[in-house]
Amino acid sequence: MKAKRKLIKQLYDSYGEELFTNQPKILTVIKQAKEQDAQKKVEEQIRREQVGSAIRESRTQECIMNILELIKRLDRAETLIKNNDKLSITKAELRTVEEKSQKVKLKLLHMHSILTRPEQIEEEKKDAFEIIDNVIIKYKGNKKALTIPKEISRIGDYAFCGCKNLERITIPDGITKIGDYAFEGCENLTTINLASTIKNIGIGTFAFCNSLEKIVIPSSIKEISRLAFLGCKNLRFIRIEDGVNIIGSEAFKGCIKIEFISLPKSIEKIYKEAFAYCNSLKFIEIPKGVRLMEDGVFYQCYNMQSIWMSDTIKQIGATKINFIECRLTDGPIWQKLIDTK
Repeated sequence: MKAKRKLIKQLYDSYGEELFTNQPKILTVIKQAKEQDAQKKVEEQIRREQVGSAIRESRTQECIMNILELIKRLDRAETLIKNNDKLSITKAELRTVEEKSQKVKLKLLHMHSILTRPEQIEEEKKDAFEIIDNVIIKYKGNKKALTIPKEISRIGDYAFCGCKNLERITIPDGITKIGDYAFEGCENLTTINLASTIKNIGIGTFAFCNSLEKIVIPSSIKEISRLAFLGCKNLRFIRIEDGVNIIGSEAFKGCIKIEFISLPKSIEKIYKEAFAYCNSLKFIEIPKGVRLMEDGVFYQCYNMQSIWMSDTIKQIGATKINFIECRLTDGPIWQKLIDTK
């Protein structure tokens, strides 16, 4: 998926949407391709359209959403190819979607296939979900409260990215994975109920959800990925259930209103800057099971007063770097800082 996203981003940056909407050769390749080299043929055909190799970073919301449209389109093409014996593309039509602002017009390629069940079509239309193989690729609705359909198994990368109307979402049992940046930038999201079946949350899943106030990480999730809650500036309450083993780098960086975090006994590793810039964090106890704590974990937590940890930690980043700007007055770490001056 990472390589594919890189390719599509390259296409979009170089040639925009016209490459996909006005190239019937791509559809021909999709229709004739065989299962074993389907992806290769699609990519070769795309490259024949004189696609440039320059890749540049872009974080604007409009650009990200357009890239996701193209990724979704290629995903659908691959699904059709891999099921070539059942393939039936009835038509490919161009339709212009004009947003309310009348500033952005996107030409979207709409393909119909017998691979999509009639009931699935109705559900997607009703709830504004784009679904492929029980994976939510994109949500285009504007509801304030939402429950993910029970038949969904995964939430794809960027699926709800930038949904500014969304305030509450329930993720039911049955869902096992939430993709990278799936809810990034959902500015008004205050409540998330995570299912006990979720095993993986991706990179930056809830980054910059500025209204999020509390979160419970179920024990089924073994690793809180890096950047998972980056910049959630109103996050006040975190409960990490026993069973979680790893807190990734910058996972809670910039969560400026967290005052207290209770880490479960199952935690083994805390990576770089996991709680950096948590300005309101006052005290924390590091469980005995922690074996690794990298540099800058509590960097510039300047209201930190007390940190308690066991001597069993086998590897810890540079002590002073970990606690720069922490106003420690109590606990073993405070004594270590005194001893190393």
